[in-house]
Amino acid sequence: MDLGREKSGGAIVDLGTFLIDLFLWFFNSDVRMVECRSGNFVFKDKETEDLALIMLKLKNGAFTSIDISRACPRPFQAR
Repeated sequence: MDLGREKSGGAIVDLGTFLIDLFLWFFNSDVRMVECRSGNFVFKDKETEDLALIMLKLKNGAFTSIDISRACPRPFQAR
């Protein structure tokens, strides 16, 4: 898997932006507070993060956490 900066913005940019947008649309509110933890926990030799946890507090009082990961213990086998 090529996770270099030329082809990937990391798990947050590549996968998380869509989830963040979905939550903002679903709760119909702007963000009041953001906290994020991310890093290379599986693909330690790559330039971009493979896991991230984003917590959002919205202006309407809603709170959500978004777990983003490129890690998979084994490939999914369709049956």
